[in-house]
Amino acid sequence: MISLAVHHNLLRLYGFCITPTERLLVYPYMSNGSVASRVKGKPVLDWGTRKRIAFGAARGLLYLHE
Repeated sequence: MISLAVHHNLLRLYGFCITPTERLLVYPYMSNGSVASRVKGKPVLDWGTRKRIAFGAARGLLYLHE
């Protein structure tokens, strides 16, 4: 179901793989880096950027619930 969601604030999930030692999610190529690099990357985000991300995530959740 989640792989069918299409929204500009969400990455499309192409698939996944689960083994006893690994769990992988397959997303499309991101020209600005991976999801992991965005979550763990530097520099530290300023509060304005954090606020835009939070509102974007909220809009994405609202879209999924509608």
